[in-house]
Amino acid sequence: MVSVGIGHFWIAFFAVGFALGVEYVLFRRANHGGDYLPSPPWYAKYTYALIVLFGLLLVAVMLSEYRFQHFSRLAESFLSGHLYFLEVPGGIGDTVRFNGHLYWPLGPFPAVLLMPLAWVASTLGLVLYQGLPQALLTVGIFLLVRQAARRLGYTGYEALVWAFAFVFATMFLGVGLLSKSWYFAQVVATFLLWWTLSEHLGKRRYRLMGVLVGCLLATRMTAALIAVFFLLDLFLIGDLSRRQKWVSALQLLAPCLVAVVLVGLYNHARFGSPTETGYAIQVTGDFLLASRAYGVFSLAHIPGNLYFSLLSGPQPSFVGDTSQVLRFPFIEGNPYGMSIFVTSPYMLLLFLLSYRDRFSRFGLLTVVVIAIPIICYYGVGFSQLGYRYALDFWPLLFLLFMRGYHQRRERLSGRLQLAIVASSLVNLYLFLTIFAINHPLIRFP
Repeated sequence: MVSVGIGHFWIAFFAVGFALGVEYVLFRRANHGGDYLPSPPWYAKYTYALIVLFGLLLVAVMLSEYRFQHFSRLAESFLSGHLYFLEVPGGIGDTVRFNGHLYWPLGPFPAVLLMPLAWVASTLGLVLYQGLPQALLTVGIFLLVRQAARRLGYTGYEALVWAFAFVFATMFLGVGLLSKSWYFAQVVATFLLWWTLSEHLGKRRYRLMGVLVGCLLATRMTAALIAVFFLLDLFLIGDLSRRQKWVSALQLLAPCLVAVVLVGLYNHARFGSPTETGYAIQVTGDFLLASRAYGVFSLAHIPGNLYFSLLSGPQPSFVGDTSQVLRFPFIEGNPYGMSIFVTSPYMLLLFLLSYRDRFSRFGLLTVVVIAIPIICYYGVGFSQLGYRYALDFWPLLFLLFMRGYHQRRERLSGRLQLAIVASSLVNLYLFLTIFAINHPLIRFP
């Protein structure tokens, strides 16, 4: 009797991708290199198969991750009336030792989000882990990207491809598949960003958008700078009256101000200062301590962050005896970071699109505004697939890409769809080389 192990699961992934590539080549030869495709195209079955496989992988890995559950444990602490950990949540790395207690410097909203589930779990005598909530949030992100694509004018199948592209063919794959606390916070922030952007493309209820941005501020402050885009669009593009614009701006900013006050009170209760988040005093590794010596935010960190976000690539896997001999898998992902164009090479098309309208220009300006504090920060996001801190602006940049591509081509080309599928498989391979040694469900056979 042959048992179906995780190795067979990986074989299924790459078999689907190989079959797609072969059939695509045969299709193009039969059509003399033409790129005309019906909707959905003949290879939709492969796209659906990959979505199912990635979905199964997502659930399998999420439900088997029990380490570094800081937000689950912090939610339990909040329910008991404490702001510090009642027990060490899998390790003290990145925590803050202060007045005899361990604190978590990351924004508190993900823990607040988990509080109802933590209460239900404690009532039932169970332990809450972040895996299931993160899996649900990732599915939510998939659906929100699809909704945004539909609102831009894409067909149902094309919108599905765009959702697949963002979740599985970008650096998001690296945080979406592992529910460790650092990644959980970024999944929460990415969900809030896409919800806000989808709302902006739809009903534009500024009160709801303000609440979402406020939650972003209490999750990842840099991601909350998305409000710059909404304000520029409201005042310089929107067709509302002057009074309506100011009312909408107040609806957007009021929840943000409330969030600032609450986070300030949270910080003051922990560290005696509303501006002390804990990042400057957290327990961290030696290489990060050396970087932090230059300042938590400093111009000295810009070259390093730009290198890892734009230029860094995979690295050779040496046997470790000082020779140049390589070992399997020969080429592996760099856990310190890899270029956003390594994890999403099809996004190089960004440089071929037009950005003459104000919506695009204000969007790009906001991307730069969000990126500035990120590239000045002393950390690069280790360990990661790609450059995960870019997720604070990536949903907006991805939206601009979808919008610009639709304006230029209207329909998704077969080449771009094939590039997206190839990127997802390459990302999966790089993900395995980085994280396979640390998780029983993602090891090579």
